Amino acid sequence: MPSQTPDERPEKRHDTLWFSDGNIVLSAVESSTGDTIVFCIHKSSLARQSKVFESMFELPQGADTGDGVVEAYGGLNLPLVRVPDAAEDVEALLNALHDPLPLSQRSLLSDTPLRLRKALHMASKYLMDDLRAKLIRILEQEWPPNLNDLNQKDRILDDMVKSLNGGVFLVTEWPLHLTPEPAAAIALAEDYDIPSILPAAYYDLLRCAPGVDWDLKFAEEPPGGPTGFRFCVSHVGGKPARWESLSRDSLLKLLRLQGYVERHYHFEFKKTLLEDNPECNNTSCRKTWVDLVNTLGTVPTHVCGRDIYRVYRALVSELQDANSQICLDCLSAYAPKITKGRNAVWSKLEEICLAK
Repeated sequence: MPSQTPDERPEKRHDTLWFSDGNIVLSAVESSTGDTIVFCIHKSSLARQSKVFESMFELPQGADTGDGVVEAYGGLNLPLVRVPDAAEDVEALLNALHDPLPLSQRSLLSDTPLRLRKALHMASKYLMDDLRAKLIRILEQEWPPNLNDLNQKDRILDDMVKSLNGGVFLVTEWPLHLTPEPAAAIALAEDYDIPSILPAAYYDLLRCAPGVDWDLKFAEEPPGGPTGFRFCVSHVGGKPARWESLSRDSLLKLLRLQGYVERHYHFEFKKTLLEDNPECNNTSCRKTWVDLVNTLGTVPTHVCGRDIYRVYRALVSELQDANSQICLDCLSAYAPKITKGRNAVWSKLEEICLAK
């Protein structure tokens, strides 16, 4: 059978995005069914967000904008704009403008990047900078854009791992702010130029179990089941990821990061911390410090356990506990070394993750 033109396809009014007092109608074809979906909205909701839409709405009927055709809609005598975008994408954009709360609510399935993708695509295409910034802030709540916030988030995780049985959590008990899945976030960030979340997301991906798929694991035993799905993020890794989301370039970046973190364990960690130690009359200071660095700097055999920032946090904690064996002058001299090492790792993370 010959394919139907847009005018011949069944037309449906959107269930929730048809406002009786709206003053413009958008028409788009649903990619899943081929049906034409029409939305009656207030033109100001789009025009004030986007110069592209503002210019489109000012054109006379019959004008072809390149992004849509302006016509008249039926007996309502309202302007009708046929847009080339899928109706699903138009729906996502309008929902993000009218009711953004569902996008910011997290779920145990950690699907924030998947739920944001369509709205972010439309906001980027139509130069809606304010909406795009709001969507990016939702991502940054899960992937801190700076080292201090990342360390604070992981410190909370460390404390919880210590307080529960062997660091293993039931997914139904897993805190929502600690569940984000990194691969889909990386794919979204690289598709839509969101560099701020990449270092934290890539670093978390380092701690994920290679080849263990996030969605398949949840399909085997969904949240709320009799035992829940278990994984451990800290120490030996084991957290799954949506690995299929990653591009070839993303996987190559991940391999470069794995190599860098391993080299940092072998060389930079001890070199940075043990060079130019302060002179001190207390002979136990030097020995205690060197013992701590050598013990904590042992390279884990499991690749997912190579969490160098956890090592730096553990070093700070051990130093605080060892204040009876290390004098205050030495403690004040060692603290900048830890900061230097942490900052060096973050700089390398940014260099590798943000490379084009």
